This record gives sequence, structure tokens and C-alpha cells, in this order.
Amino acid sequence: MISICVVTLNYFSDKKTICLINSLIDLEGLGNNFQIDMVIVDNGSTDQYLLNYLRKEYQFKFTNNVFRPNLFLSIQYFFSENNLGFSAGCNMGYELLKSKKPDFLFFVNNDATLAKNCLLELINNHNKNKTKDRILSPYILKTNNKEPWFEGGVYNPILGYTSHVPYAFFKQKTNKYLSGCALFMPTEIFLELGGFNESYFFYGEDLDFSIRASKKGKLLDVCKSAVAYHEGGGSIGKKTREAYFYYVSGSLGVFLSHRPLIFWPLFVGRHLLKLFLLIILFRINKNSAAGYLEGIVDAFTKHANRK
Repeated sequence: MISICVVTLNYFSDKKTICLINSLIDLEGLGNNFQIDMVIVDNGSTDQYLLNYLRKEYQFKFTNNVFRPNLFLSIQYFFSENNLGFSAGCNMGYELLKSKKPDFLFFVNNDATLAKNCLLELINNHNKNKTKDRILSPYILKTNNKEPWFEGGVYNPILGYTSHVPYAFFKQKTNKYLSGCALFMPTEIFLELGGFNESYFFYGEDLDFSIRASKKGKLLDVCKSAVAYHEGGGSIGKKTREAYFYYVSGSLGVFLSHRPLIFWPLFVGRHLLKLFLLIILFRINKNSAAGYLEGIVDAFTKHANRK
């Protein structure tokens, strides 16, 4: 039977994580085609709502914070006193379950849920393709209105920005990336790439991972028959100082790391122009603008001094 390790992060969003768990329990093929070992890395939640829920719901089926809703799904809860961020949290999740020697890894946001066919379709899509060095994303719809949220991503290597694009456009491009919302891959690919780059705390880690994977000859694709739903906006406010800081630090940092020095003025110029437009047209406050500028400085601090 195929073994899959599912890694998700929880950050003061316990009820969303529970919805994800429930969608895993209902998956087609669970127990027949595959089994799941899930790990929840709790990035510093303080009220223990999620842990108490797991203890109550599966009170006769747990040992040392490892819970078993059924014979083919185990859930390990790991509490981190500090917020590890996305990259370090996902890497920690794998470390906690690597002894299981899973065939596949599936990194999924806790504010996402899976359609019943999702994992089975991802497995079938991978196995029927002659090229096994592939990283897949499901076809991700918005939870509220079921419109497409992600069916492919591309990045502009000159100006340094990313875009979600229709699948037909995505297939034609070489500069592809996949969203970190849901990433499915053979375990050996994750190990070959050395996991996620932990210098990216909250933004940019999926783009960095995609670029490194492409450089290694791995193919990136979206499985249109595997459906997931994404709520979004669950971890951090959209227009806060903190949000702008992590967005700019991560997104600019990727391009400083992967593109030649000659392009850096274009990357920074684009961000400065965007900040100017945000101030003039959207009237973001001084605190948010400061976060944006701090993100630029942080990107250079972490990523410009590369070898």
C-alpha cells in the first residue's frame, strides 16, 4: 500500500485544521490504495483548542499525541513554542515522520480542504506518467465561490514578480512555479532538494523550491482532476506591517538569490514603484509602508550576500 506523509502547519486557526482533518478522513482510496501519516506542526498556539479536540475526539486511540481516527490515518501533533514559519515548520514536519519512510509527501495549508478524489487522483496522475521526477499541485478552487484560485503559476525572471495563470498558459511556459498551498511529490525529490529553504519565513518559499526543482530537471505540473479548496488569508492580515514585510522580504529575496546582479535594480525598482502606488492610490498607512521598506532591507540582508 502506498504511504503518504501529510504535513500541515497550524497558527491560531485550529478550526480550519479540523476541517482539513475531516476532509482527509473522507478521502476515496484511503485504506485501499494508500495510507496517511499526518503531522500537524502547531506554530505557537496558546489555547490548545486543537490538541484538546484531538484528545476528546480520539480519546481511545492516541499515545504521546499521536492520534488514529482509523486504521489507515494517524495524526501526530507537535507543538512548537516559537513560530517556525512555513519552511522550517514543513521541514520539521518531515523530520517527525521520516522514520515512516513515506513514498510521497503532501504539504498542504491548514486552511485548505480536499475533495474526496484529491489524493487518489494525484497518485494516479503521478504513476501513469513516464516521468517520475514530477511535483504536482491539485487544481485549487476558492472555498467561498468555487472559482479557480490556482491552476498554475509563472514568474517574470526580469522584473521579478509572479502570477497565477490559466492552466493552458501555464503548460506553455518554462518559468513555472507551484503554490505552497498544496504540493505533492515523491519523498526522494524533497530530499534531493534539501527541503524548503528556511531563510524564507512566510513568502517566497514555494517559488524558491520550484526554481530549484526546475534547475534539477524536475517537472512541475497541476493535476486538473485532483481538486482542493482554499480559503486563504488565515495566517496573517493582508495589509498589516507584518504582512508587507514578509511578502517583500520573501518575494524580492527569491529573485536576488536566483538572478544575476544586473537584474537587481529592476527588482527593487518594481517594489519601490509598487510602494509608491500603494501610498498614493490605496493610502496605506505609515506603519504598513515602513513594513514594506523593512522587507526590502531584509531581502538584501538574507539573500544578496550569496556565494
